[in-house]
Amino acid sequence: RNKFKSNTIVLKNSRPANCYDNKKYRYNGNNKNSCAFLTKGPQSKRARNCMKKDPKRNFKQVQFFCKVSCDNCPAKCRDNTNYRFNGISKNTCGFLTKSPLAKARNCKRKDP
Repeated sequence: RNKFKSNTIVLKNSRPANCYDNKKYRYNGNNKNSCAFLTKGPQSKRARNCMKKDPKRNFKQVQFFCKVSCDNCPAKCRDNTNYRFNGISKNTCGFLTKSPLAKARNCKRKDP
């Protein structure tokens, strides 16, 4: 049984000023591929699209341009450094959320 119940310590609930979607960004130069278009639909599709590398933008990931839509803003809270999912030492918050796809998959799971 995991003695650490909470994985997050909330400090403040607001987005930093430098965290926004680039309104002019279009994936691969395609006019319809805005941040809103790429991130609508199921969480799994959003996570997949946020990880895509844009060949027209030095292969930077979409999440670099679509910070709000891809949930890629620096949090105004911090992870509980003592928390381990399922009591397994490698299962830290950082390990479980190292990519948008991992975050989408693991944040839905319940800690027994």
